[in-house]
Amino acid sequence: APNPARSRQPEPPPKGFPLKSVTVDENRCEGHGLCQDTAPNIFELNDDGVAVVLHHPIPPALTRQAEAGVRVCPVAALRIAES
Repeated sequence: APNPARSRQPEPPPKGFPLKSVTVDENRCEGHGLCQDTAPNIFELNDDGVAVVLHHPIPPALTRQAEAGVRVCPVAALRIAES
């Protein structure tokens, strides 16, 4: 029997769903860390305080989280696009 305590994984997107990728403009990133706070499964700051994307491409189940992290960047250093 399935374990009810186990969290359900999100449904995969339909076939043909475009994969997304996120790019960081390292010259613009000022290390505010809002992307990491908003989407810790997608972003982290490296030792220089620059955002790093943890997935290439973004797993479809994390696309909304990635989009939220991109939106909160106060210096528009992040871009999301179809891979």
